[in-house]
Amino acid sequence: MNFLLTSIFFLLPIVLIAGLIKKLGKSVNFYEYILLSSGSVLVSILLYLTVFSWINGFTAFDAMWTSFLRVFTNGAVDTDQLLSLYHQWGIFENFTTARQLGDYLVSQMKMVVPAAVILFSLTHGTALFLII
Repeated sequence: MNFLLTSIFFLLPIVLIAGLIKKLGKSVNFYEYILLSSGSVLVSILLYLTVFSWINGFTAFDAMWTSFLRVFTNGAVDTDQLLSLYHQWGIFENFTTARQLGDYLVSQMKMVVPAAVILFSLTHGTALFLII
């Protein structure tokens, strides 16, 4: 990714929020402005992820999952030894290889991503609205 696309990711919500404030004026209350600014941040995130997938041919999350699995299975930590220690303790008995455990952890992270994106857009949108 180049710097221009990343800078657009940060500047687009500011432009959208400033435009909404100017257009709507005093007709919207404080909490509605926060929701609108959070929505503009969410739109910016979704546009950034869409452009990333168009440019690279795969999604940003696919790259994140594969790099996590690569580090988890081939990283500096011997995960097979760690998994055998967990088996002795009675934890993760369903997994026989580090790859299976990594796939399980990735599937758990995939369930968290939508909520994390929404919470990030809510907090970032609120912060941007309070700054602007």
